[in-house]
Amino acid sequence: VRSRYSGLVSYQAQWDRAPRVDFWRHVDLIGVSAWFPLIPTDGRPELAEGTTWIAALERLDAMAAAENRPVLVTAVGYPSHSLALQQPWEAQPGADIPPDESLQRDALSEFLRAYEALDPRYPRQAGFFIYRWAHPRDAAAYSHAVTGKQSEALVREALDRLAGYAKR
Repeated sequence: VRSRYSGLVSYQAQWDRAPRVDFWRHVDLIGVSAWFPLIPTDGRPELAEGTTWIAALERLDAMAAAENRPVLVTAVGYPSHSLALQQPWEAQPGADIPPDESLQRDALSEFLRAYEALDPRYPRQAGFFIYRWAHPRDAAAYSHAVTGKQSEALVREALDRLAGYAKR
């Protein structure tokens, strides 16, 4: 790859597999799909002021330090349903699960709060991508999309703040 391409090289691993990748030294950025479950499957969907996300970001940072590579969160997001904290990767939970935009908003808020608490000049965090800004069919009640949902304004405001940090 390096003989034909001069840009940054990354590889994306799922949140639970990233610590076991044995070739991080060959890429420029550690890519992680951050589908961390925030509560156990039998727990109550309560968020603890970003504590869980802070712990997750600290784990990513420790991996970045050990590999001497920055981490790029290649996907972070939550679907709009009541199992979002247990199964953030699952966009279609089943007919008996009701949509829940407020849970999506609260979960994204906790991620953004934890991420913004990081020192913006900290070199081991390369950034993040919000998974699925808009849904192609524009109407999926359960989807990860934030456009047209309670989460949209929250995410836009956070991205504006983070863009402001980058300009400093």
